[in-house]
Amino acid sequence: MQQRFRDYLQKPLGDQKLTSITRTMIARALSELEKAGKAPATVKLVRALASGIFGKAIEWGYLESNPAQGVKVAGRTVSRDCAD
Repeated sequence: MQQRFRDYLQKPLGDQKLTSITRTMIARALSELEKAGKAPATVKLVRALASGIFGKAIEWGYLESNPAQGVKVAGRTVSRDCAD
């Protein structure tokens, strides 16, 4: 998770105040990952990471709402399960 934060979230969001990060900023960061050709699964994991970070901030009393909530990610995740 730390690597995912460093690789995908630190540059677009890391210098921002927690309370100044908006849903639009998160959507833009995820859109940039999609445009860069990252797999849909990777983009979804980065979105889940952002949501988890903001969820903790709410739990600890730093925020009142989660700006990552409701941000949609395009594409579908390919299952790696093997069929008989």
